[in-house]
Amino acid sequence: MLDHVAINRAIYNLTYRSTGTGNALTNVTADAAQSYGLYLHTGNLTIDRFTATGAGSVGIYVGDSASPTFTSCVVRNNGGYGVYVAHT
Repeated sequence: MLDHVAINRAIYNLTYRSTGTGNALTNVTADAAQSYGLYLHTGNLTIDRFTATGAGSVGIYVGDSASPTFTSCVVRNNGGYGVYVAHT
């Protein structure tokens, strides 16, 4: 679990690749990422009060077999898509 974390100005602010259960992001902010604010590859992550602003490409990228649950999230002012889903 990540709780009360702020990540600023990274290439990919946060990347998730776990297939474990019970994982969660709570009160996490990803600001001004060069590319993605949050990149989800796999797993069933619970995301509560996540904020992605100012990403150069996509605020939240849901790819591969990721199946997240979002609650009370803010995704705005990103260069491309706010949330992009690209399941394979």
